[in-house]
Amino acid sequence: MFTRSDVSSFVYSKLLRNLCLRFAAEGKHISTDEVQFLVNRYLVASSVGRHEEEIVNWIVLAFPQASWVSEILLLDLERYYKERLARKSEWRILLKKVENKAIMILFSAKLQLSLAGTVEPIDKMERILKMMSMAKHQTTTLLKLNLSEWYYVLEEHYWVEKLKPLTSWNDNETLQEASYYAVALLNNYSLEIMEKFFNTIKGKNVSQNDIIDVLCSVYNGRWNLTEENIANLEKIKLEQLIKHMDSNMSIQQERDINVVVQFIKDNKWASFSIRSDLTNSLEFHAHRPTTVATRPCRACVESLTIATSTLTSICLATYSGNFS
Repeated sequence: MFTRSDVSSFVYSKLLRNLCLRFAAEGKHISTDEVQFLVNRYLVASSVGRHEEEIVNWIVLAFPQASWVSEILLLDLERYYKERLARKSEWRILLKKVENKAIMILFSAKLQLSLAGTVEPIDKMERILKMMSMAKHQTTTLLKLNLSEWYYVLEEHYWVEKLKPLTSWNDNETLQEASYYAVALLNNYSLEIMEKFFNTIKGKNVSQNDIIDVLCSVYNGRWNLTEENIANLEKIKLEQLIKHMDSNMSIQQERDINVVVQFIKDNKWASFSIRSDLTNSLEFHAHRPTTVATRPCRACVESLTIATSTLTSICLATYSGNFS
């Protein structure tokens, strides 16, 4: 790749000499793009006075070839956050799992462009690094996006890859729907508990409808995704858990409504209009659908919860003294 004149003539001769030594001793096991990335990084550091030339040389001599780009990225991240990385060891492990080096090189370029912008939170950046390991063919898509937008594209792709092996998906639209719920649930649940749930049902004989029903029910607040529920799932089938959770939800809903009704009945300040609304709500609740064949969360979640919502509104109006 390099001639003797290259090594002796250029300002970066020390780096080229070290590269030649490594390649001569063990062969070249990285792409030309990775070598160019390393050399360009060395030249930029020299030209702008970053004083990183010796660090780059040390990386070439001390680390396996496969780790050269990831070590440069860790330097980039320290510059991005303007401090030493508290989770540098953990992030090094995450970067080792990224097989697509083109994405890593692009990530470095995006970091450089983002130095003057808003800094992404540490936890969000860590999830980006983790999700990059599954982004094998996303370089073209990510090229068009700012770093702040990477998270959402990688998040969706990450969960699509997680969901794919769980069942036989009839169409891509249903798979995308499931990934949408998975991404949305991260607003309320940790990444760890989400992955624990999917790892628990992996290998079980589950249908795509069962997966969608569970995700939709949790998303709509009908169920909670708890350690206890996941532990139960290790012992029973997913469809059995769905029946169990639906039964508990119905019992809890009845209990909640009875509590609100009793509260209003016991309140001597409740007006005639409030009692009238209460009667109408109870009649609706008594005739609401109780079973749904396939997806109760999508077909009937609004009708199943409207009675409780109405009663709660009445309760709040009574409590606040809004008797009109």
